[in-house]
Amino acid sequence: MDALLSYEKGDTMTSTATAPRIVAPDDGRDGFLGNIGARFMIDGQQADERFSLVEHPMSPRALAAPLHRHTREDEYSFVLEGRMGALLGDDVVEAGPGDLVFKPRNQWHTFWNAGDEPCRILETISAERSRPSP
Repeated sequence: MDALLSYEKGDTMTSTATAPRIVAPDDGRDGFLGNIGARFMIDGQQADERFSLVEHPMSPRALAAPLHRHTREDEYSFVLEGRMGALLGDDVVEAGPGDLVFKPRNQWHTFWNAGDEPCRILETISAERSRPSP
């Protein structure tokens, strides 16, 4: 199927092109966000501003970001390797491979590599979308 059709009561019919896509290990856009690496695997524009998918490699004991919060998006950090520490509101947590850390919108947070080995996380950033009133 080369198109996805969606319809909700009160909406007009829309068609969004969908095609199989594989993001290989060397694909995406590489860069840095502060002290950590960032490989933008799927950015907001490619996903119609619904979400972004970013891989963050972190050096041992690196602070990823200063304390901050987002008002329009939630973040989900899936730990691929190493140990990720996070301050979520007043709680400090530590997560390892296979763990998913949820950072909801409007919550003050920061995160870091909590270990002496490299850490790698896969972060999904979900954006707010307005829906038409019924």
